[in-house]
Amino acid sequence: MSSQAISIGVDLGTSSTRAVALDAEGNLRGAARVGAVPLGQRAGQGIAFDALFESVLVAIAQALAEAGSTPGQVAGVAICGQMAGLCAVDARGQALGPCDSWLDLDCASTLDLLRPHEDEIIQRSGSQLIAGHAAKWLQMREQQPERYRAVCKLTTPSALVALQLAGLDGSEAFFDTTHLGFNNVADSPAARWNLELVRALGLDVAHLPRIVEPWERIGGLSSACAERLGLLPGTPIFAGCGDIAATLLGSAAFEDGQLLDIAGTGSVLCAVRRDFAVDRQHKTLLTLRHCLPDLYYSAGYVGGGGLNLDWLASLREQVRPPHEVSAALREHGAAPPLLFAPHMGGRHLPLAADRRGAFVGLSWQHSLADLQRAMIEATAYEYAGFLDAMATTGLRSGAGPVLVVGGGAASEACSQIKADVLGLPYRRHGVFEAAALGAALLAGYGAGVFSDLREAALHAAGTPGGVVQPDPARHALYRQRRQVQARMQAALAPVFAELAQLPRI
Repeated sequence: MSSQAISIGVDLGTSSTRAVALDAEGNLRGAARVGAVPLGQRAGQGIAFDALFESVLVAIAQALAEAGSTPGQVAGVAICGQMAGLCAVDARGQALGPCDSWLDLDCASTLDLLRPHEDEIIQRSGSQLIAGHAAKWLQMREQQPERYRAVCKLTTPSALVALQLAGLDGSEAFFDTTHLGFNNVADSPAARWNLELVRALGLDVAHLPRIVEPWERIGGLSSACAERLGLLPGTPIFAGCGDIAATLLGSAAFEDGQLLDIAGTGSVLCAVRRDFAVDRQHKTLLTLRHCLPDLYYSAGYVGGGGLNLDWLASLREQVRPPHEVSAALREHGAAPPLLFAPHMGGRHLPLAADRRGAFVGLSWQHSLADLQRAMIEATAYEYAGFLDAMATTGLRSGAGPVLVVGGGAASEACSQIKADVLGLPYRRHGVFEAAALGAALLAGYGAGVFSDLREAALHAAGTPGGVVQPDPARHALYRQRRQVQARMQAALAPVFAELAQLPRI
């Protein structure tokens, strides 16, 4: 493979589509970010696939233009994206309606059908009962029978993009191994479908796509897409992976026990591990496959954790966006304690679809910056719960500070709050667009540009930045507040349940 080879990685983010062009030395040559998704769509409405696909084409073209590469230099393309979304595909390889958003919890009503199999699901898939692929599949059968009957295959948004880039029909649909932990009917360690459970649920086995590795070549760029992008027809398209797995790869997070905070639209805390240990006690964590075949990771997430800050910023112009969090957050003790229930679109882990957001303790002394602080603290309290659950699965963090990536990583004040709540040092990772970078690494590895995926990732990710140390005194105070936060959440649960039944006026 030429030393001038370029690998393209694309991340289908919740708020935008990002693309990067990576050369054979692991250096970033081009990047693009396009197609901001409206707040309402991010909050759970289906996203039109045509618009999503168009954003991918535009992002790739812009990244290639910045890289200044020739068509023959592009060794391959790989896509990563949201992991809980599901796309129904017809026989032609076209989307049957909008792609489901990972934030959409409407399918939670079908979890009663999965509950009798809960122990088996946790043990074999690594997943909890979540509003993921299996629940959405059941919802389609129960509520959209015509669409269900028209399905050729079910897949993920990123896989459908790859399928259409290659111009393949529905029978060629696939599902990569890193997505299996979000699917209640998967056998993650064995990298296969749990067909016995699928049949027990009365679902159509024919809807299941083939399972592939993230670096597997699934086809070549179609003539139409090649002409649009100015590339050669047949340019390899690789399977790609889930966005969390891509971020771990792009951040070079490989060490057993390494913690990574993905501070994006969703707030994700994950820990690399070598064993497939599942969370039976707290029923909160997912256990998923890493891009590297010998690794797994545990993950918990707050649906829309970063989206909460976007929402607050949209209400008043004087509130800075998450990546420019106000310096006022550094001021401690200026106002009475304030708590925030962060599940404005429902709680994802453990699933409680009727949960909503709430500020508790508001007074005239509180400023908008105090509301921002309470939102960040609420996410950190959720992270503390994830750490407790990780400990019960036998995982101990021991690979240095928590690495933080994503938009929230730009704020040292945010990292300080999380460090103080968790009692752990935080380090901002300087890697640019970690998920898209991870996808580009997979494309390069699949194409033979990189012979060793781990070494290529270590080189491309670069060196993380400085460390933010926790303040022991504030950590002790946050332990008290976290206990009150837990009681607040429990007390509000029946209120939210009743609110969900009230008619709109």
